[in-house]
Amino acid sequence: MTLIKWDNKPSIFKDINEWFNIITDDFYNDQTNINNSWNPNFEIIKQKDNYIIIAELAGLSKKDITIELVENILKISGERKFNDTKNINENIYSQINYGSFEKSFKLNKNVNKTKINANMEDGILQITLPIIEVKISEAKKIKIN
Repeated sequence: MTLIKWDNKPSIFKDINEWFNIITDDFYNDQTNINNSWNPNFEIIKQKDNYIIIAELAGLSKKDITIELVENILKISGERKFNDTKNINENIYSQINYGSFEKSFKLNKNVNKTKINANMEDGILQITLPIIEVKISEAKKIKIN
């Protein structure tokens, strides 16, 4: 058993330390981490016949996400909203990011744009981009008259 000496003498350093602890405790208790934007994690996988784009979008549903294709650019955007606005002042600490996001991918010429497919399950968005074989046209010789 270890005995620790109890020191009950008044000290200005103890008082300052206690004041500092009170100030910092109040400071951290009042913090919330609600951002206007966030960057979800994305992954791209190349298979034999497809490219697969996977996004971690926990807390979002299909209606919260928009996927657009404009020319060769695939744009994925969405928003995770903070649902409990009445308890926002009671939130002590959060590492969950809220707000909107947008991510764009430039597609290769070998992607079949008419057969792109998207699926959402358990907060994971998976977009399948089928690969088509690009035919290289043969050079045609032109006879000079």
